[in-house]
Order: sequence, then C-alpha cells, then structure tokens
Amino acid sequence: MRNPQGGKCPLRPDDEWKVLMLTGNAGTEANVILWIYGDKGVAGPITLGKDNRKQLFLPKQENEFQVKIKHIGNIYKIRLELNGLLNEQSEWNLQKVTLQHIKSKKTLNFPANTRLSRNRDGRDFVCELPVVEAGKPIYPIVLYHVYVYTGDLEQADTDSAVFLCIYGEKGDSGLRLLHKSGSPETFQKGTVKVFEVETVCLGELQKVLLRCEANAKSQYWYCDKVIVREAETNSEYVFNCGRWLPFMSQGVIHSEIELYPQEGDWKITVVTGDFETAGTTATVFIYAYGENKASGPIILGSGKHQLFNPKSEDTFKINFRDLGQLYKIRIGHDNTGNDPSWYLEEVRLQRVVPLSDEEICLPVECWLAEDKGEGDTWREVAIRNPRKELLPLLLYEIHVYTGTKLGAETDANVYINLIGTRGDAGKRKLHRSKNNDVKFRHGQMDIFCIKAVSLGDLEKVLISHDGAGPGNGWFLDKIVIKHKEGKEAQEVVFPCNRWLDENQDDGKTERELTANTQQWRVQVKTERDSPEPQECKRTLVIYGSKGKSDELLLSSQNPRYACFLPRATDEFIVETIDLGDVYKIRVSCDDVPGFEGWHLKSFHLEELHTRKELNFDCNCWLSLNREDKELVKEFPAVNEDQKTLPVYKYVVSVHIGDRWGAETFANVYITLYGKRGDTGVRKLHTSFTKGRKFQRNKVDSFLVEAVSLSDLQKVVIGHDGEGYGAGMYLKMVTVKESQNSNKEWVFPWWNWLDTHLGLCETVCEIATVGIRLITSPKLPEINMKSSGVWIMDITGSDMSNEVDPICLFFVFYGNLNHKKLPLQVTGKAIQIKDELADIGSLYKVQVTGPHSELKQPWHLDLLHLKHTGTKEEMYLAFDCWFNPNEDKCVELPALYADQEPLPVVEYTIHLHTGDLKKADATGEAYLCIQGEKSDSGKRWLNSRNGLITFPRGQVKH
Repeated sequence: MRNPQGGKCPLRPDDEWKVLMLTGNAGTEANVILWIYGDKGVAGPITLGKDNRKQLFLPKQENEFQVKIKHIGNIYKIRLELNGLLNEQSEWNLQKVTLQHIKSKKTLNFPANTRLSRNRDGRDFVCELPVVEAGKPIYPIVLYHVYVYTGDLEQADTDSAVFLCIYGEKGDSGLRLLHKSGSPETFQKGTVKVFEVETVCLGELQKVLLRCEANAKSQYWYCDKVIVREAETNSEYVFNCGRWLPFMSQGVIHSEIELYPQEGDWKITVVTGDFETAGTTATVFIYAYGENKASGPIILGSGKHQLFNPKSEDTFKINFRDLGQLYKIRIGHDNTGNDPSWYLEEVRLQRVVPLSDEEICLPVECWLAEDKGEGDTWREVAIRNPRKELLPLLLYEIHVYTGTKLGAETDANVYINLIGTRGDAGKRKLHRSKNNDVKFRHGQMDIFCIKAVSLGDLEKVLISHDGAGPGNGWFLDKIVIKHKEGKEAQEVVFPCNRWLDENQDDGKTERELTANTQQWRVQVKTERDSPEPQECKRTLVIYGSKGKSDELLLSSQNPRYACFLPRATDEFIVETIDLGDVYKIRVSCDDVPGFEGWHLKSFHLEELHTRKELNFDCNCWLSLNREDKELVKEFPAVNEDQKTLPVYKYVVSVHIGDRWGAETFANVYITLYGKRGDTGVRKLHTSFTKGRKFQRNKVDSFLVEAVSLSDLQKVVIGHDGEGYGAGMYLKMVTVKESQNSNKEWVFPWWNWLDTHLGLCETVCEIATVGIRLITSPKLPEINMKSSGVWIMDITGSDMSNEVDPICLFFVFYGNLNHKKLPLQVTGKAIQIKDELADIGSLYKVQVTGPHSELKQPWHLDLLHLKHTGTKEEMYLAFDCWFNPNEDKCVELPALYADQEPLPVVEYTIHLHTGDLKKADATGEAYLCIQGEKSDSGKRWLNSRNGLITFPRGQVKH
C-alpha cells in the first residue's frame, strides 16, 4: 500500500505498549515471562528485561518495559510466570500491572496484590490477572480441580515431568507443570492425582493438551483419562486418553496429545475416504444449526493425533442440547499440518440421549482442500426435517470490488461470512478467484463461489483480512452476492467504500456490511482559540429513530495530516446502519494526561445517498480545565423539518449505604437510558456535596448533560475497581431533569458492587421503580378517615375493540391493613378513585392477573397515584407484560419524598420433596411468603392450564 504523496507509508507504532510492574514487599531475581491475551489472539511469551543489566523487581519498586503487541484485538487478561528461580523457597509479591498504549495513551489496569510461590497451595510460579476497565464486567478468577488417572497397566507409572494446558472458549491456561509443593510428582500405576489450576475464567472448556517429557522408554506413561472440574459451579469435563505418552505416529515420536470432551447427547461418526491420500493432518471442526440456535465451533480432533486417517471411521460424542430440530451441519478444518487436504466421505449422526435407533446419514463425497476440488476447506450439508422440505444447497457467487484509491490492493488473506435470516455460512477464505490469476488488485472485480445450505434473505456480510504480507491494507468498494433459489435469481449489494487497514481510516481490518447502510460526510469546525491538537482519541455517536451508530473514530486516513487545528474544518466519511431520522449526536474526547481541551464550533452531517443535511451548533469546550469540566457533549439536530430537542442537565444522585466498608475510592461510571436513547458511559467526577465522594451513608450529586431522553427507564452504574477496598454498597440512584425539578426517578439497588460480596459484580443494571416528589407536601403517615381520595391513573398498551376487558386485581398494602380492588381494563388509559380507608400509610402496590381469558398480551406501563387531601403523589413504573395462560404477580414499593423506598427482592425458592414412599405429588400449587412486612400474596408454581410435579427425593427450584 502506498500513500497519496508516493513512497511507502511509514509503519506507525500502533503496536507498541508500555508495561509497568509494581513490586510489593518481596522482590525476585527470576526472569518474568508475560503473555497478553486479546479476543483475536495471544502475544507471548515475552521475557521482560532479559537484556537489562540492572537489577529488576526489587521490593517497593516499579519497573517499566516496552513491548510490541500485534493483531490480538481487545486485551482481556495477562499471565505472568517466574522462570529461573534460585530456589524453591523464593516468592514474589506483585502489587499491580499496567499496560499503556504508547500512541493513544490508553491505559489498562491489572490489580494483583498476590504472591507467586510454589509453596503456596501447591501451585506454580504462575498467575493470571483480568483487565479492570471502567463500566465493564471483570472476568472472574476460577479454580479448576484437575484429576489425572494413571492406567492400571504394567509399567504405566512415571516420574517424568507432566504438563497440562486447558483450553476454553475464552483462551487457555498456558502450559502448567503438574506438581505439589514444589516437588516433582510421581504418577503411580492405577492411581488418581489431584491438582489445582487457577486462571481467568475460560468459559466452556473445549480441550486439554497433555505433555509427558520422558527421555527413556522406561519412563513412558499410560494415562487413562483427565477430569477437569470447576470448583465454584462443579461443572465437570471428562477427557478420555487411554494411551501411552510419548507415542509414535507416522514414524514421528510425539510427547503431547490433545484430548477432547467425550460426553454428549449425540454420537457423530466421520468417515474418511478409502484411498491412500484421503486423510488429513489438520484440526477438524463441526457446527450444528437447530431451529432454536446454533452450536460451534466444536473441535472433533486433529489428524496429527491418529484421527481422520484414510479408510477410517472416527466416532465422537457431542452436546447439541437446546438446539431444537437440526437443519444443517458445517464441517471443515483449519488447513494446518504437512498434508491438510481431506476427502470426506460421509457424516453420520445418532441421538444417544434419549437413545434413538434412527441414524442420520449425510453424504459429503468431496475434497475439503484449498488445492483440490472446489478449493474450499468447509462443507455444509442439510438435514431432513420430517415436517418440512429439505433445504437446498446453494451456490453463492461473490463479486468483490477492490477500490481505485492509491494503494487499494492487498496481498493479505481475505475471509467472508454471509449471514441471512436462516443462519450463516461460516468464516470462509476467499482462496481462488474465478476470473483473475491474482486477486484483489487495484480497481479489480474478483468472483468467488461458496456453497451453503440456503441462508434465506441475506442481511449482512462480515469481511476481514489477516494482515499477512507486505502492503496488506485494502480499500474495499463493495460486495455483490448473486444466487438462485428455485426459479428466482437474487442479487444483493453490500456497499463498503472504506479501508480495511491498521494504518488507515479507523484502523479496523474487519467490517460488518449491511444492505441498508448509510454513509455520511462529517464536517467538523474548530474555533480559533482552540489549543494545538494533541494525541487524543475523538469519537462521534449518531442517534436516530431506528437506532444509534457505533462509536465512530474521527481521525485522518493520512497519518501525516493533523486534524482539529485552530480555525480548521476537518472532513470525514463514516458508515452507519440505517438510523432513520437523526435527532442528536454525542462527541467525546479521551482523558489523556496533558490534554488542554478542544473548542468545538460545529458539526455538519450529509447523508451521501439522499443528500440530506443536518447541522449541530456546538460552540463549547471539551475540557476538564474549563467551567463544565466535561469531555463528553451532546447536541440536538437543528432541522427545519423537526423540532429541536432540549438539552437537560440531569442531576444524578448516588446514595451510598450505611454499612461497614460501603465507601469506595474507585472511579464510578453511569449510563442513563430513556425512551429516547442513552447518555453513553459518563464518569462521575465532580460532586455538588462537599467532602470525599462515595463515602459511607453519603449522597453525592452530579450533573450529566444530555439531549432529552424522554422518560427514563434504567441506569447502568459501576466502578473500575481502582484503589484499596474498591467495592461499594449502593443503596439507590435518583435522577431528576434539572436542579429545579420537583420530581425524580428512583432506581433502588440495596446491594454491593464488589468482586467478593453480594452478586460479586462491579457493574449493575437497575430498572426504575417510578417517580417521586422531591419534597413532601405533608407527612406520609396518612389518616385515611380525613377528607380526600386517591386518584389512580393506569396506563398500558392499546387494546383492540373486539377483545374482552382484562380483569386484574390491584392490592394496596398499608401498615394497618390491605385492600384488593378488581379492575376491568378496556383501553390504553383508565382512572379509578378510592379512599383506601383503614389501610394506614400505603407502602406497596401489588398487581395480579389476568383473572379472565386473555387473547393477546397486554403491557402495564404506569400507575400514577395522587391524594386529593394530602397532595401526596407518586408514579409507579410497572413496565410488565401480562400474557395469555400465565398468572402474574408483580409489586412495587410506594415512593414518598424523603423516604427510602423498600427494595424489591428476588427470592429463590428450593422445594425439597421427602424420600418417603408416596411422597411425590402432581397438581396445582401456590406459595405465599409471610414476613414482618405483610406477605407476598399467592404465587402459583404451575402454569394456568398445566400441573406441576414434585418427584420423590428431589429438589425443585
């Protein structure tokens, strides 16, 4: 790829990071090895300071290193290992690790406060740390118990070093030596050894790698199986081995083997062709698609481990739980090894849980290879459904148009995934152009063909490249997909007109293209008194009636061009989904050290297809050193065709509970959601209330400026875990539209935001329970014998005139009594009046029903209560659906000014049936929980037209 001025584009240091390591009170002389995990790959092993002659990792010292990390995506964890320790008694007290991107100044924190020592709990000099980011959940640290079974054969035991690596959907554990208390472990014949592996959660386990480093044949080891059990959930995975390690395959001695889970509800038999070159050395995967969902990738195994040999049938057990009726599979391989080409004869499926005599035979009879047959390493096969017609296998012709910009061509490997209303075709390599010897050249159109079971209506395309080869950046104009189903020929165009290049545009090498996309020309004007631009990421989010855009990076395609100079007008081309009528934008800058601010004058947006133009008057500073102290601003669209929305300064109050340790020193972030969009993540940094923020039994109030959200629905609040004792006990959040408003939305939580307490989460989503007055017109203890009645306005979804009224019960609970009012709902709004005499002070409202036949779902929005005598007023936001054949019971607390609302608690019920003769029962059952504050009312455990069974000796949840 070449730049517009000619010559090679210089490689920007986008892959360079600074690594900071803070040692506690115990240092180490060992080498420290680092692995960094991202959602697209792993960097490592990286030996830190190996060329540095000065002593590193001294007590109370912070060491700094510079490393290069390429193509691993969003970083989510790191692993550290000590190597070359002088003795087994050594230990290292690691306090914290920080990664900082040198160019963008983006910082990732990995709190540690751990000791690496082989004498602690029998584990190795290894630790894993998850990234802690503001407003995002933290991956938990999980303890896996590993049970290693040595076979009961002669000379099966070994004292050779045995290593294990666990692989899951979220990465791997790294290769761990299986040992205890620093001493080599002997695996004796017929015994089971138990080890512990602590790692950041790996998700669903996929395989384990087992290695035995035996130098002599007398030290070979026979492993029967390995069982991995997750300590907290007790999830268990069985990996059958049943062979000697090391072993010989195709004349080569292998010291390691990959094992795959062999438990499942389906048996799959894979039949390889019966001629000499039919086998493969690659790793084989399978995907299964059902009417409910899809499953995969599921690793069947590798040809390097005596699988998929010529004339062989390999059988596996796999879980296809909850997929529903299967309608297709996709099988293929990763094209690895010396001879990956594979001739697949047939795939056979048979359900084993519950056992079925029927075997589904799926003939394939083709090469899965880049150099043979159709040049594709994947194949899809449809599965016949007795109730439906067999889906056809279609040929999709893909026309890829490379752009005409200078340097548009690429030598990288390009991949595509077609996604339709009936699933996807999987990630396929565009390997062989049908019309050109050299593909993806400047201004060229290439044709590729892939076969897939009918995808229905095509909705989007995922296109990407691996960045391999010189000049790997690529400017893609568009993709046109042609196919024929039945007699109807179809053609779908997916416009792109963007770079897939780490050094151009937004730096992405993967794009999601939809048939209904919009392209915008964005013009940004900077005021004359704005400081000279600094290295700071500036982003834009566009909101419309049909949704919002992704966070759009505002940066030049030319790395040598400086944007946002004083008095400058900068222009960008961005792409979004179909947003509908645009009503606001949000502009933000990163909080980087030394950033002086940005004086923004205006934004101008032009949709390139319709030529519709939108103006946004800004004239404000994005700076922490100015009056507003904000790096995020929202602006409404100024358009003659629609009303300009108001901008509110929402007052967000965070109520910390009165518990020991409730306070936090962490950075707290919040997002407000309403019927008209959201505010995006905002840092709560300047409180109205004097003193340190977020202290025990304290209320801190903050301003969050945003274009009107209409009625608020929920908030998401969390913290970044920074500082000592970062967890906090959050009582509730309240929000009002302005400092002068006399009403506020209430979001109760009454729980911890802590990695070790409560729900063990640092982020929570809280739905509003309603709106209350800020100040009470009278004390809330209401004497219902005095004059005045409660006026109750109930609003919900529209109902058809032909539908019978819905019968609901509204139960009003007071501190003296309760009262049940039946209600016939006939339309969108209804009003009732009642004194609610003799119940005392109202503290909760319960709604049950429907108590009549319901032909269509009905949504209860809001209950507005106002007392004519005391002027007390509250809005209870029920926001729930009542469905046919369902008995529902929902309740919300009364919302009084200056009183904390009662929390809405979710109780988990465990019903234990005794293990006595005839203890079981079937029928209708309900539960009512009584407490010091009244009762829950009847809660039916069975569906309206069904029965519930309580089996003998079992527990129902």
